[in-house]
Amino acid sequence: MLNFIKRLKLSYQLYNFFKQKELAHNLPLYQKYGLKKKYFSSISSKDFKHLEGEVNIHDIKDSAEELPKNEAFQKLDTTTQKALKTWSKNGYVILENS
Repeated sequence: MLNFIKRLKLSYQLYNFFKQKELAHNLPLYQKYGLKKKYFSSISSKDFKHLEGEVNIHDIKDSAEELPKNEAFQKLDTTTQKALKTWSKNGYVILENS
């Protein structure tokens, strides 16, 4: 299985190698975030462990209680509101494409 995964990664990188023009926009972002990667390399969450980021407010406070106080939230359709209120409980939100 590991060999299969390594072959997939190699195929992915080879494919990206020939897409330099389409991927060139990533290079300034790689530099900004201190990623020492080539444009054709894959990235993962491990590449960002050195960064300190803001904690999402809804990881601290209950989104079901806090979001309804937000004026922009109140303008959203009820399906989207319902989905967003689950952020704190689930740790993710699935927004349906409408």
